[in-house]
Amino acid sequence: MPHYINEKCVGCVLCVCYCPVDAISGKKRQLHIINPAICIDCGVCGKVCAFKAVVDAKNQLVLREKPAEWVRPIFDYSICVACNLCNMICPPGVIGAQSPQRQKRKDILPFLENSECCIGCSYCAEICPTEAITMQNPIKVTT
Repeated sequence: MPHYINEKCVGCVLCVCYCPVDAISGKKRQLHIINPAICIDCGVCGKVCAFKAVVDAKNQLVLREKPAEWVRPIFDYSICVACNLCNMICPPGVIGAQSPQRQKRKDILPFLENSECCIGCSYCAEICPTEAITMQNPIKVTT
């Protein structure tokens, strides 16, 4: 069962802007709905909602998080087999492929091409056959 939007929705449309599969519809300043046939259960709609209007499949409120604090994929190239399944499954399409700088390896390796657009869904880590991808919070710099 996918996420759904409750009556607390004010129609701000932020969830619509972030949804990587266009599963959310509704008019500005009106209750929005999530199409369960399209929703991939990534939860980004809830992570951007300031009105506590998104509930997950377990009927739990999805808490808001700042995008800068969302987990991001970290690649361990020592065990990566360059299958690029992560690249193919990434809903927002932010995982790219590049030739490694190491001359001994000829594989095309995945990398996080656009960190700002990563929604932290963890699909890449879940599909990785060698567990070469882990999801980690960005390093916070303190002064």
